[in-house]
Amino acid sequence: MKKHLTIFISSFRVFPIVRNNFWRIGLGLLCMLCCLVNFSVWAQLDKVNDVEYIKEYGKTKDWSVIPLKERGALVVLDNAEIFGRNSQWEFYRIDSTLRELWNTKYIPPVRMENLLTYSNADYMYFLFAEAEADDFVITRVNLSLGEIDEFKGKLVGLRTISHFKVLGNSAYFAGTYFDKPVVISFAFFNATTKVLSGIYDKNVTINSLEIDEIRNEVNVIINERRKGICSMSLLSYSYMGDLLRTNHVPLADQKNVNFVSGRLLPVSEQETILVGNFSTNCSNYSRGLYLTHFENGEQTGTTMIDFSELSNFFGYLSPKRQQKLKEKIAKKKTEGKETNFSYLLQVHDLIKTEKGALVLAEVYYYSPNNNNTLGMYNYAPISIAQAQRMRARAGRYRYTHAIVCEFTKDGKVLWDDAVSLGSLEGSGLVEQVQVSQYKGDWITTYLEKGKLNLQNLHNGKGSSDKELFEIKSDIENRRIDEEAEVAAWYDKYFLIWGTRQVPARSDNAMGSEVLYIRKMAYAPQQSSPTSQK
Repeated sequence: MKKHLTIFISSFRVFPIVRNNFWRIGLGLLCMLCCLVNFSVWAQLDKVNDVEYIKEYGKTKDWSVIPLKERGALVVLDNAEIFGRNSQWEFYRIDSTLRELWNTKYIPPVRMENLLTYSNADYMYFLFAEAEADDFVITRVNLSLGEIDEFKGKLVGLRTISHFKVLGNSAYFAGTYFDKPVVISFAFFNATTKVLSGIYDKNVTINSLEIDEIRNEVNVIINERRKGICSMSLLSYSYMGDLLRTNHVPLADQKNVNFVSGRLLPVSEQETILVGNFSTNCSNYSRGLYLTHFENGEQTGTTMIDFSELSNFFGYLSPKRQQKLKEKIAKKKTEGKETNFSYLLQVHDLIKTEKGALVLAEVYYYSPNNNNTLGMYNYAPISIAQAQRMRARAGRYRYTHAIVCEFTKDGKVLWDDAVSLGSLEGSGLVEQVQVSQYKGDWITTYLEKGKLNLQNLHNGKGSSDKELFEIKSDIENRRIDEEAEVAAWYDKYFLIWGTRQVPARSDNAMGSEVLYIRKMAYAPQQSSPTSQK
């Protein structure tokens, strides 16, 4: 890689200049040999295979790739005529070698918009709804056969939808009605709906909607704020939508602790763990992570870990700044004082491991724009699209670093690490970092303007290896494809997709645009003399 080449060349510049041609030739050969030897140990990201789809001029307005791990991916092309009329979707199911398994076409519901999607091992679900209307359509795509089914219904009493999950032959929607939270179940076989009890309350907000396929249950995690006291509750429902039990977390003896978020992970038929971030009082700024263990639906204990207790939480900083923080923490401990590091945290879904669970979370802050113009339109009618564009200009979410740690199901931290996110930012709060596992080592990935940042964490056993790869639409194109997207697919493989221009073959012909999907293989470093935190 270029950065390594620069290091090697610069290291040879300290040698004195020898005027004898023999020494010049020998020194040059030695330099070339050292470069070749060192290049052989750096990590590589090599193309394994690729597939392309021709974008129809004036028709293909959108497309997406939905990775399915070892099972391949689902490619969705949204084709429409001018002004979006006569829309038609094309589905292409490809396997892990990018070979096409089947393809089919589908006409989406008229005047409806695809709001949310959900997938499990067998199906892909698309939720379509119409603005300011109760009608909705759930489109189910069989991932093995390509068969498509539609389920139509009405969502009376739900104006905004934030969560959409499916369990068996029932769908579950979470949203709000007159600023109060609502969760509704919808049965595919008879199109009946049911409002889940215990949620419709002005003092409650929905934190997460979780599906437990092992127990065939639906879990709703809610945050409550009553008389200045904040708390979290876990409401568990049967497949039919009946309330089975309510767990208040943390327990009553921890009144000064507020659980900000929570993610559930069923470990077995008897055990479940809840992991998230906690704060003091009602603040959204987190002081650390927690893990609550459940057995047969009942709490058996909670472990809380301050950020300062994680060995590598500040690993994204320079060694000098890390040392200053460690000295500050040590000084406060000798004085008998607590350290207080507070951050805004976005916690991802948990990943089950052999020993427990892997937690991935991003640390961020919101940077408002002083030139906010939304106030100018308080009394002027504007479209939803205009409002969204102005909110995007109103401020940015800036990500500083991500933390990765593995817990046992009893709450013990096995290892942790930090991933620097540089100057990563966005107009919306979305998950930026992905993780994959290769030969037992966890690898983090994030994409920034066509540059793929990989970090082999080595599970806390040593210094992590950082690599930077540029994504280009083709070999001849020297420009970085800043619009490309990437997925940490499975094992050592990554899936990269984007568009590229194909020049016309003659002066009178028009060029075309191609949708490309590329399978890449990651080969980690054999040795890492310049590895760093």
